[in-house]
Amino acid sequence: MQVLPLLAFLLTRRLARRRLSTWQRLSLVWIAGISYGSLTVLVIWQALRGQAVLAPDGATLAVAGLWLGATLLAVGVIVLANPRRTFAGRTDPAALGA
Repeated sequence: MQVLPLLAFLLTRRLARRRLSTWQRLSLVWIAGISYGSLTVLVIWQALRGQAVLAPDGATLAVAGLWLGATLLAVGVIVLANPRRTFAGRTDPAALGA
């Protein structure tokens, strides 16, 4: 759980503010939270099926691969998105260098 506040803090630093818009930074925190929750559900599902964390079966590995792929895809889409985009379609002043 400490990763989410740390990620949010790191995204407030000057380098992140210069490279990513407010919309992108907020979206990355949301993606991290959703991804963390999904991973928690995956581990609970694995435990309910009586598997050790270090000995997953094929189904667990497949779902873990889907989780990782979806997380990486979402991060890639956000990072490569137009940095000038904001919530209401207005231009982000930070993206313009103002």
